[in-house]
Amino acid sequence: MQRLTLIFLLSSASLFAQTGKVLDARNNLANNDLKNAKILIDQASEEPEFQNDFHFWYWKGYIYKELYKVQDKGNNPQSLLRHESMTAFIKVLSMQNNVPQDTLESTMKLINYFASTYYNDAVVSLNEVNYGIAIENYDKFRKAAKIVNPDVELSDKDIKFKMKLATIYVSLYEKNPNTAEGDRYFEKAKQEYAEIIRMDNSNLTANYNLGIHFYNKAVNIIKNLDVGTSLEDLAKQEDICVDLFLQALPYVKTAYELDPNRKETLIGLTGIYWSLNDLEKYEFYQEKLKALE
Repeated sequence: MQRLTLIFLLSSASLFAQTGKVLDARNNLANNDLKNAKILIDQASEEPEFQNDFHFWYWKGYIYKELYKVQDKGNNPQSLLRHESMTAFIKVLSMQNNVPQDTLESTMKLINYFASTYYNDAVVSLNEVNYGIAIENYDKFRKAAKIVNPDVELSDKDIKFKMKLATIYVSLYEKNPNTAEGDRYFEKAKQEYAEIIRMDNSNLTANYNLGIHFYNKAVNIIKNLDVGTSLEDLAKQEDICVDLFLQALPYVKTAYELDPNRKETLIGLTGIYWSLNDLEKYEFYQEKLKALE
């Protein structure tokens, strides 16, 4: 805790008019006795007189924030201490017509601090095991950032987060590509890539990845066809694969238009046109690929 900052806050006229347990909790906070500060502020929570007192909510948020820093920061992305602190600070803002400007400014700075911790936890947690926690924290980051600045531009961060999330969904799909669970992750990845393209239709990576996502699903179906498959079922699977190749095509073509000299994109186009039995276009892109090599 930065003691000079805290001493300034404690001496601020707008934050001084507290009595009883809130005052005692604040004094324990000043003495760095977080244990007793929490006990006292929790006791104050049970007293109706404090429920409409912004001083109480501010100091509850501050005490819980300090406890979060000591106990949970960096090791508990689902911290209840952080949640309680944020809830308290949001309560302060709900009373803003009766809250002095310096208190509101301090509260906003503290919410902005939590926005950064939510973002950091979202990034750190973004893996195959904890992606749900990452999504939860990223949503909380966005809400906190919008509280501080309703006009803040978050699209770049949104795209980076969604791109990584889509990659995780693809990885989970590829572990069980021909199962109901695999299909669920296939759809999740498709939705994330489509959302990125909606936000930025010239995003080369999202266009290419979505196209290849469709392409790979078709390839997986073909690879897993059994020699004993009936002609009727074979025809159905062939129709599904053709549809997937056709869905892949516009996205990979967009990626090609964005960068005609990208080798991976040319490989993707040759694979799609070969699978669609369009030999003229297959040879066209095959020649371009050879020219690169």
